[in-house]
Amino acid sequence: PTPKPTATPAPTPTPTPQPSPTPTPTPKPTATPTPTPIPLQSVALAWVASVDSSVTGYRVHYGTATGALTRVLDVRKVTTAIVPNLSATTTYFFAVHSYNAAGTESRPSNVVSYKTAGSTPSPTPTPTATPSATPKPTASPSPTPRPTATPTPTATPSATPKPTVSPSPTPRTTATPTPTASPKPTSSPTPNPTATPKPSPTATPTPAGTPRPTPTAGLPTLSAMIMVTAPGGTAVGPFHTGYVYDLKKSLSVRADPRANVDSVTFKLDGALLQTENIRPYCVVGDPNNSVNRWKPALGSHVLVATPYSAIDGGGTAGTPVTVRFTVVDTAPTTKQSIVRINCGGPAFTDKLDHVWAADRAFAGGTAGAYTQTVSGPGQLPLYQTQRHGPTLTYQIPVINGDYDVALRFAEMYWSAPGKRVFNVAVEGKPVLSHFDIYALVGRYAAVKRSFRVSVTDGVLNIVTDASVDQATLAAIEIVPADSEAPQPDSKSGLLNVSTRAHVGTGENVLIGGFIITGDAPKKVLIRAIGPSLLKAGVTGVLLNPVVHLHDSAGKLIPFGQKLQRGSGGIDLPASDPREPVMVATLDPGNYTVVLSGRNDTAGVAVLEVYDVGTDASHVAAISTRGKVGTGDNVLIGGFIIGGDEPGHVIVRAVGPSLSKNGIAGALQDPTLDLYDRDGTLIFANDNWRNNQERQLTNSGIAPQDNREAAIAATLAPGNYTAVVRGRHESTGVGLVEVYFTGQ
Repeated sequence: PTPKPTATPAPTPTPTPQPSPTPTPTPKPTATPTPTPIPLQSVALAWVASVDSSVTGYRVHYGTATGALTRVLDVRKVTTAIVPNLSATTTYFFAVHSYNAAGTESRPSNVVSYKTAGSTPSPTPTPTATPSATPKPTASPSPTPRPTATPTPTATPSATPKPTVSPSPTPRTTATPTPTASPKPTSSPTPNPTATPKPSPTATPTPAGTPRPTPTAGLPTLSAMIMVTAPGGTAVGPFHTGYVYDLKKSLSVRADPRANVDSVTFKLDGALLQTENIRPYCVVGDPNNSVNRWKPALGSHVLVATPYSAIDGGGTAGTPVTVRFTVVDTAPTTKQSIVRINCGGPAFTDKLDHVWAADRAFAGGTAGAYTQTVSGPGQLPLYQTQRHGPTLTYQIPVINGDYDVALRFAEMYWSAPGKRVFNVAVEGKPVLSHFDIYALVGRYAAVKRSFRVSVTDGVLNIVTDASVDQATLAAIEIVPADSEAPQPDSKSGLLNVSTRAHVGTGENVLIGGFIITGDAPKKVLIRAIGPSLLKAGVTGVLLNPVVHLHDSAGKLIPFGQKLQRGSGGIDLPASDPREPVMVATLDPGNYTVVLSGRNDTAGVAVLEVYDVGTDASHVAAISTRGKVGTGDNVLIGGFIIGGDEPGHVIVRAVGPSLSKNGIAGALQDPTLDLYDRDGTLIFANDNWRNNQERQLTNSGIAPQDNREAAIAATLAPGNYTAVVRGRHESTGVGLVEVYFTGQ
């Protein structure tokens, strides 16, 4: 369970020959050989890291006898060490212990040994000048004596045996599931220390290789950057790219050297932050060995630590260590705030006076700007700047809590579906899969998607990952879920549903059903139009329409209880006094409106239902039953999709299946046409299985009879009209339905 080190000797440095001073020619100096002392040596060790998460560091125990490893070197949480100040021609023994946060050590690893080099280099003559006072030197000096070169030892001295790795006699421990349990030996137990130790690794690592000399000269290198407590300096863990630095905690950052380091410089976002000459190399200095707390600004940053071979950032520079991280502050606060970011663009104030910050808190991607006009309601300039790339990451500091996140998109480059496909995850949860903007709304059209998320770590994470081409994102809006929602660009969903048909008597009255979804009451306006149709050139209108509203149990909702006359302050075009207008606040559920003529009169009329509330509930569907005739007496259903993103709808024309419900004279073969606000036919269907059978079947609301018609469509916000006719000019009682399935 404990790591096995391997020893690597450091070679004896070669003394640099020094030229002797030029002596006077007479008298000649005498050379007195002075032996050069053998310098102290060092050995490099390496071992495999423990797999136990409780391990916070390692200590190397060493000495000149296996039973007396009295010298200790604490290397913290790195897996290499250079053991200095070793005497020449001496055999040393080494073992490694891991330790936990409490400082309690594991049992030792296997012991390795190594004998340091002992060859004495050739003496360098040191001339001693003894000039005579009388003679003068001649013009030509005698040759300068050349010192004898000191041989450089090879990588593996022949006289030095290679150490062997012997298994540790200490029994191996097995990691226990709880940190309070004592280690369980597999053979003879060892006494427990005074503090309960963390278990050592479950498998003994193998040595990193045969010990090899480590050069004393070379590029300065760092092993890693480490998070430490301030002021204590206790290691917390690696400081790595993606790290979330929380100002709530008292922390700092330390750069751990590997070899040949005399100073470290720290640069934050390209600017010099600190130059450290003494270990530990900390980002804000460590006077008197007391680590200072580091408080970088909130947001995304890049920290670069560069090792140097001389003090004050001098000498040779080594390979820098770079970490991209985000700073947050999860300290308690009294208020969450709204965050709006214009991805890829500058700060922007929209027509509702909402301020969108310039692009920030991102990692990866490229900013792009476009001049093409984007269609759809909402803050359209936001869609003309975007950030795009194979992978985009936003790490946005927020106060912990629940948020509604709205993401905005527009396809500004491709002109065909399948050219840009990507996924989106918010707070680690997938929210959009195989998202294809063009397939949804085409080119230069706005799309918004909204999600409810919960943040617990002070950072709201948004990650996009492209499967085809690149992901793109135009804007991000984050609104606290428990705050008053900001004014939307425009209301989403079905804002209005209406049906025009010939209103008869008996089974041929006009019957409209609608569904309110959500978990809050919805304010709706119901209106019947008859006489006003004369102004539009419609003949044979219903001159005195009457409306009754029923709940899902068939109970009549009378005037004066939940309904009242008048428009309730709703701005609608003036209508004839004979046309009823009612406003109701209704609980979620199913409702039926019956439109008939007073005193059993008949004629063409329109039934309308408006969503006029501001709450989150929606009018999700309407179905209207009426007599389908020919000419102007066909069954016509109109609806409006609001918001600034497309709506998914299913429109059905039902006839034959009405007979199963006891309706006489049902239309036996209905057809369905769907028109946009300009009167352009955009979809048509006769017999629903002919075109979109799979999509309709998967929706769960496919027609019951194969002769009935249906259309599934994703439509941009606007006005639409569905027309139900009988094939070959046939007539009968029919049903037109519009289901809103989401945005």
